[in-house]
Amino acid sequence: MMGRNMHLGDERSNDHYTADPMFVVQRKRLVAGIDTDYDPEIGWLDEECDLIEGSERDQLETEYQKSLEVPDGYTRTGISWEWEYVDTYLTPQAATARINGGKDGRVYVESACRNHEMRIVREFLKSLARVQTASLRGDGRFD
Repeated sequence: MMGRNMHLGDERSNDHYTADPMFVVQRKRLVAGIDTDYDPEIGWLDEECDLIEGSERDQLETEYQKSLEVPDGYTRTGISWEWEYVDTYLTPQAATARINGGKDGRVYVESACRNHEMRIVREFLKSLARVQTASLRGDGRFD
């Protein structure tokens, strides 16, 4: 059934802005240790290098702005978030299932327009779905 999910009669196939979509799963990744002179977002890390958030983070930053001192057990650093590659899928259903409801994941559409091998695999899988559909109808015709 994979071939059938790859845009055979799929009305969403035109909203990807490419004729050859690949569905890439990405997750958010924290980058810490950026020099604060570059004016990045400021993050506070505890001794286990866990990001401090919410009111505790706000309190640490307020105290730092008053004293310009970092309390023991904490690190004040510049942080940034980036999207990190996880895996690539042929169908949006498979990519969405891979995220499995995780709040830090997303499905991003890349184009396979210059990926000859991926286009061959996709067309082969689509052809299998057309054969299955014709067999189910019993008339032997391909759509």
